[in-house]
Amino acid sequence: MGFSVLIHLHDRVLNEALEFVSNHILDDGIFLANVNVSDYSEGSWQEFPVVHRTLDFYKAIFEKHKFIATDLGSLQDFSHHHPRLSNEKQNCQRMLCGVKFV
Repeated sequence: MGFSVLIHLHDRVLNEALEFVSNHILDDGIFLANVNVSDYSEGSWQEFPVVHRTLDFYKAIFEKHKFIATDLGSLQDFSHHHPRLSNEKQNCQRMLCGVKFV
């Protein structure tokens, strides 16, 4: 599981991270991660970037690394509430399930 990790990775580092996971997870293994799905511009938190991408982007990069990505819903759907974000921005925080295929 990658909780609040992928949201802080630029494209090159995200690509490397998914390649690593793909190389070390069993076939039919499951990788869960939360991501920001929106067209908001990039921001930052402390010294880390905060990245927003489209769901299509995530599905394509997951597929590149042999995962089928499914949006499981917002983090709010899993009873996670961020005290400093609006409901609109919290709805952008999505949980993805990546199932590895051969």
